[in-house]
Amino acid sequence: MKSTSNSSSGSRLAGWLAGAGLACGILSFGSSASAQIVTLTSGNSSSQIDLGSQTGMFNWIIDGVNVLNQQSFFFRTNPAGTGTSISPYSSFTQPTASSVSATYITPSFNITTVYNLVGQAAGSGTSDIAEQIKIQNNTAAPLPFNFFQFANFAGNGIVELGQNSHGFFNEAFISGGGLVVTENLDTGISPGADKGQVGLAGAILGDITGTPGFNPDNTDTTGPGAWVLEWQRTIGANSSLIISKDLNAVGVAPEPPAWSLVSMGLVALGALRHYRSRRGK
Repeated sequence: MKSTSNSSSGSRLAGWLAGAGLACGILSFGSSASAQIVTLTSGNSSSQIDLGSQTGMFNWIIDGVNVLNQQSFFFRTNPAGTGTSISPYSSFTQPTASSVSATYITPSFNITTVYNLVGQAAGSGTSDIAEQIKIQNNTAAPLPFNFFQFANFAGNGIVELGQNSHGFFNEAFISGGGLVVTENLDTGISPGADKGQVGLAGAILGDITGTPGFNPDNTDTTGPGAWVLEWQRTIGANSSLIISKDLNAVGVAPEPPAWSLVSMGLVALGALRHYRSRRGK
């Protein structure tokens, strides 16, 4: 598998910075997040996040079309243990209609997740979600930590995971099923993932939460279905790990007429060529 560069478009960088700025600006937390579903809205887009269960973010609607089945986060602190959802969150605050910050609190560490939805003009078929996760070690000793992201987009498209020159996973590209989605890690702020795997959604979720010591295989990195990324880190005493990333969807259109299918295909082909040209650098 060829390596990819770490370059990103200005719009995605703006999304990352918006997420980072929001995370830094929130100093207090409000409502209990138990059994709480939060709705974000911006421009042509909306998204819903279940803060009370491992369902996590369960839709992302762009111009009336849902492109996401589920995106959830899990962790383990015992290398031989099984993954645990970071939901239910302990508390959350929603400073704007398009953003939310939620925190999972334990005696030894906290996990704060910030979502920032950036919609576009109606009918554009384009939207963006910036996400930032901060894992804070509250102890005076190093904390071994495994963090997982599970993602399953609608449409049964083809997923292709990309790695940077150091072998860390820093990109995902999904095409087919009527949409083109890219996920990019801001490696200037956060490290790439150590492990990655593409596979059936149920099987991957079962491995994360039910298989002791599960690590993605780094082999099945292209194909239809869902995917998982894993960060394997030891977080220093009273220190933190920040994962900053951006999801961008283009070419989303509800039940397009026949004449527009060609133009949608050209959008997907152009995005795929751009992605693969970056991987060859």
